[in-house]
Amino acid sequence: YKLKTSTGSWPIVTAAAALERTRVRLVLGAATAVPLLFDATFPNGASADEVKNFAKSCVAISPEEELADELAGPGYRRRVAGSIVLRALEQCGEPH
Repeated sequence: YKLKTSTGSWPIVTAAAALERTRVRLVLGAATAVPLLFDATFPNGASADEVKNFAKSCVAISPEEELADELAGPGYRRRVAGSIVLRALEQCGEPH
């Protein structure tokens, strides 16, 4: 999922997600200089609440790490990263 100001613009924040029954993988891009990879395993299967809590924990970006430029000033990417990650997870559907 990409947050962009227009069709041809550079993304402000990107997120990709993969859901399996016992594993969740997330990548958060454009929020920091280097994309961030997060991986969690749920031995008994991941409930929707567990996946959302994991996603929320992934977007704790420090002000020092966050990119700021003409597309998004200081703090903006940190504020929207959680919503973008959740939208990427929603696009995955149910774990399989």
